[in-house]
Amino acid sequence: LLTSTMAASLLSVASVQAQETDTTWTARTVSEVQADLVQQDNSSSYTVKYGDTLSVISEAMSIDMNVLAKISSIADINLIYPETTLTVP
Repeated sequence: LLTSTMAASLLSVASVQAQETDTTWTARTVSEVQADLVQQDNSSSYTVKYGDTLSVISEAMSIDMNVLAKISSIADINLIYPETTLTVP
């Protein structure tokens, strides 16, 4: 019983450490964001990914950050969420 309890404890520690590695935040670059932009008709859209900042996204979309925030209804320019789609006409 003691051996199985210790083995289970070690496995849970290993998975916690793996999760910590996955959450290391690294800012994405303008080039990375530009590669993921979708051009359709006369508009551009982009789906926010982990590591994005609004300033980098706005630079990649060639639009002022405050204008992008306003047309995307972003109340706090320092807080954006992955999987949010931003569209610029």
